[in-house]
Amino acid sequence: MRPHRPTGRERGFALIAVLLVLAFVAVVGAEFAYSMRLEATAARIYKETLIATHLAEAGLAQATTVAGTLGTGPEAALARAIVRLPEVVEDAVVGEETQGITAYAIELATAFHAFYRDARVIDPAEPERSASRLALARATGVTLARTLGLLGISAPEAM
Repeated sequence: MRPHRPTGRERGFALIAVLLVLAFVAVVGAEFAYSMRLEATAARIYKETLIATHLAEAGLAQATTVAGTLGTGPEAALARAIVRLPEVVEDAVVGEETQGITAYAIELATAFHAFYRDARVIDPAEPERSASRLALARATGVTLARTLGLLGISAPEAM
């Protein structure tokens, strides 16, 4: 009995089947790699958000040691905006929506603009208040950079 020799048509079908299987494996592998990259980025951003929150809270704690510095005025409004970051991130994660983070970035930038417009950040007559305001400005910069990082936007090092 002679062995069965595949015809050209049968060989073409096997080739197409193998190519389809390889394409499917490539798509699954690419999706897995993308998911792992996304998970690693999310973990890194979460860690950086926690660090930024702690830095912001430390800056606020330093600023509040000066009597009356954050009691009223633009400093208080900016401080309230800064400490909202963890709440905004949590709401965005729960709702699986990023527009809250975008709105927060705009709100924080607006609060900093009002602070910078209305408060003299460096005042030689009041060095303690100037130090507190500089700490608040640094905390704002860190918080805004982390917020933009959550949106995939790189913040400039200097303006």
